[in-house]
Amino acid sequence: MSLTNLGIFHTIIGITAIIAAVISYIRFGKINLRHSSGKIYLYTTVITSLTALGISKHGGFNAGHILPCS
Repeated sequence: MSLTNLGIFHTIIGITAIIAAVISYIRFGKINLRHSSGKIYLYTTVITSLTALGISKHGGFNAGHILPCS
């Protein structure tokens, strides 16, 4: 399974959003948009959502979108 440039960008930005959310939650007990970690989370989530539209146009949902469940 190979990723397009858009897919790679989408993945990196999505992971950045998750990391920012965790940092904000640990520091403030919530995602606080008044601080940089909360702002990074918000903006990267918006970008991730927008890039998802381009990905679904080209390849759609695939095995990479399924989280393993035990």
